[in-house]
Amino acid sequence: MKTFHSKSSLTSLLFNGRFRHILTPWHLEFNTEELYVKISKRNWHLISIDTNIYSFRFIRNIKVDTHIFGADIELRIIGGVAKALSIPKKDAKKIKNLVIEYNNSKKGRHLVFH
Repeated sequence: MKTFHSKSSLTSLLFNGRFRHILTPWHLEFNTEELYVKISKRNWHLISIDTNIYSFRFIRNIKVDTHIFGADIELRIIGGVAKALSIPKKDAKKIKNLVIEYNNSKKGRHLVFH
């Protein structure tokens, strides 16, 4: 798999009370060949998009918080935190597995999980 895309689920946003994010969902892109994570979200004024790109080697922790509908994913990166809310549970599980596979393929075990 080269890239994996995910987006906030409308059902999860509605049932978790995140109504203001319905028009501005989170988008995730995991590229396993170029080893980066891209998290983007449209601004509240619906004109521009904020994008953050992180290298896999700077990820230190991954936290998946599941709800009845959807899950929140939080990546602790050296120097900060990256979040994407209300993504589908199966996508959150797949993202976690992608990062763990990357971690296990490295000799020094770069990532730390809690």
